[in-house]
Amino acid sequence: MKFLKNLTLKKRLLLLVALLIFPLFVVVANTVFSGLREIDKINNELEGLKHLKVHTRLVLLLQRHRGLTFLYLYGGREVEGRIKKLESEIDSILSNCIEHCKDERVKEKLKRFKEVFGKLKIEGDFYSPEKSFGKHTELINEFLSLLKSEAFKHGILTEPDLIVRTLADTALLEIPKLIETAGRIRGLGSGILARGNITEEERRKIIELYGSLFGYERVVFWTIENIDVPEEILRSLKRAKNRVNEFLEIVENHFLIESRTKLLSPVDYFNASTVTVDEIFRVYDLTSSYLNKVLEDKKSLFISNLIFRSSALFFLSGFILYIVFLIYRVTVSSLDSILFVAKRISEGDLDVKLRVETKDEIAVVANVLNTAIEKLKETITLLRDYKIAIDTSNIIFKTDPDGIVIYANKKFEELSGFSADEIIGKPITFLYKTFTDEETLKEMLSSMEMGKLWKGRLIGKRKNGEKCIVDTTVVPIFKRGKSVLEFLVICHDITELEKNKQKLQYLLNYDAVTGLPNRVKLLKDVQKSHK
Repeated sequence: MKFLKNLTLKKRLLLLVALLIFPLFVVVANTVFSGLREIDKINNELEGLKHLKVHTRLVLLLQRHRGLTFLYLYGGREVEGRIKKLESEIDSILSNCIEHCKDERVKEKLKRFKEVFGKLKIEGDFYSPEKSFGKHTELINEFLSLLKSEAFKHGILTEPDLIVRTLADTALLEIPKLIETAGRIRGLGSGILARGNITEEERRKIIELYGSLFGYERVVFWTIENIDVPEEILRSLKRAKNRVNEFLEIVENHFLIESRTKLLSPVDYFNASTVTVDEIFRVYDLTSSYLNKVLEDKKSLFISNLIFRSSALFFLSGFILYIVFLIYRVTVSSLDSILFVAKRISEGDLDVKLRVETKDEIAVVANVLNTAIEKLKETITLLRDYKIAIDTSNIIFKTDPDGIVIYANKKFEELSGFSADEIIGKPITFLYKTFTDEETLKEMLSSMEMGKLWKGRLIGKRKNGEKCIVDTTVVPIFKRGKSVLEFLVICHDITELEKNKQKLQYLLNYDAVTGLPNRVKLLKDVQKSHK
């Protein structure tokens, strides 16, 4: 509260304006920054989705390389050209990913993946078919794990929108698992057909993978069918379902029934399996592209809403600030007018008049001030008339609280013979100390020290040395706080009156012709003698 009292009214108004602006600024800034954070989140999701599509493509190629290598190691030399072409494509994609990866942790993983893949090429030291298959599977599983961690890191799987989150979970996690399951069946089956027989352990693995593929296919495809997706995805989904069912039938006929393991060429089986895997990947590609479109649309809508909300808030804030500025300007303008008039009055100009166009409390103050100015002018005129009347009929001079003369009027100059300039700066006793008795002067000075009114008769000395007798009244003029501001000394010249009084007294006691005491004087003397 003390702080506010020490502020000028203009500063208080500025403080009030600042307090009004600050919440508006906070609201606008919060809206903008929240929107920018949300847009940045969507951009992060889109960036992650782009990376995940490349990584999933790598999973598909690694699966294909796994199956072809398994087939090759069991004697299918006719696929060597396809394997080398795949290895070149995988190397190129991995190198590009490593070059453009900004996350050092992911980059190190990709470098390690490339190193591991280098040992799986057919040009290097050959593993056994089973070991090669296992190493490929380990690498693919690591890629799938990377897919999941990247999806979470980029916020795609934590999206608040349930449909988007379900679509992302299906496209980025479940479909790659479905592709991997089909790819493992393809790889195992190709090697078995190339070898010409199947072991019980291999049959058990294929039965397990058969069940997983059947279950994944039902769950994944049912989920996509129950999401509002474009017709193109549904058509691709239908084709993929048919291909999976045909593939499951081939697996059932050639691997679950032992007598048919030699009825199908390994290359033909691999190619037929690849068509199935590619059809599933086609669903993945379309679904992830649709997810990308959904996020882009969401981003566009959010940007539009952000622009609209921000514009509305900026407009509203600007309008409010404009109104506040107008109020401040009108108020300050009225205050400046009052201050200007007050300053002119303090300089003695009473011909000013305050004009305020508003109809508020300041206008009331202005009207009161105008009325006060008029009354002050009347009072000053009246006081001026009184001063003229007093100055023309009385001898007046003023002293400061210490009794030093600070003013003398014309009547004083006429009586004393001293000019005002000659007497100003002199003590009050300068005029009276020659002929006035010391006791009277002490009494007067004592009253002045105590700030009291004093009346008495003083005998002054004119400039020409003559006496002058004055009936004197010393009036203390007080300022606020009751201390003496100055003393007003009012004198009446009674010199002639005193002379006439003395002459009359003489005539009462002495004969006017002879100058001898008369009968009145004689009687007075007799009375005195009797006493």
